Amino acid sequence: MNRYRLTFDANPKELARRDAAGSHVVLLWSRRRHRAAVVVDDDSTGELVELDIRERDNPLDLYEHPYAHLKARGHPGKPFDPPNLRAA
Repeated sequence: MNRYRLTFDANPKELARRDAAGSHVVLLWSRRRHRAAVVVDDDSTGELVELDIRERDNPLDLYEHPYAHLKARGHPGKPFDPPNLRAA
């Protein structure tokens, strides 16, 4: 089990975690900064993405549907499509 850091806090509290098919999604809370973020770690691509939860965001929605939010936020990395949504 990995322990994740945030760009704004090296020791956040883990609120929720789910793992499926080589993809790990973690909801983290920074006690020092009073901010939350969702981290998506994809073993198949080696990509690790942090999605900062903004004031108007629903944290649970971001945690449950992080892939939908990646595209909406203009994820700057290579195309990040979850394995089950890739075109055949």
